[in-house]
Amino acid sequence: MTGQIQSFRPSGCVAAAATTTNLDITLPAGGDTIVVDNAGSDFCFVNFGGSAVIATGAPNPSFPVPAGQHRQFACPTTVTTAGVVMNTGTGTVFFTRGDGTAI
Repeated sequence: MTGQIQSFRPSGCVAAAATTTNLDITLPAGGDTIVVDNAGSDFCFVNFGGSAVIATGAPNPSFPVPAGQHRQFACPTTVTTAGVVMNTGTGTVFFTRGDGTAI
């Protein structure tokens, strides 16, 4: 069947105790997809790279993730670090690496 969506198959997950100060977190190995789940009560900003990643509310290239939602990012295995910062307050943000599509 053409255009078939492959279910997300996680290979590892890490949780970040995010605040309004940037936090770098080492991502788990495996897969070219990262799903970011924001369990906080306000939106967060994330960014990805090789090391010493800075996430900011502005200017871009940080990506906003609304509270209580998830976003999926295509990240090659060379991406080893994520930066996260909350808009306000604190919150837990989960980074799950794997393959496929999270619906």
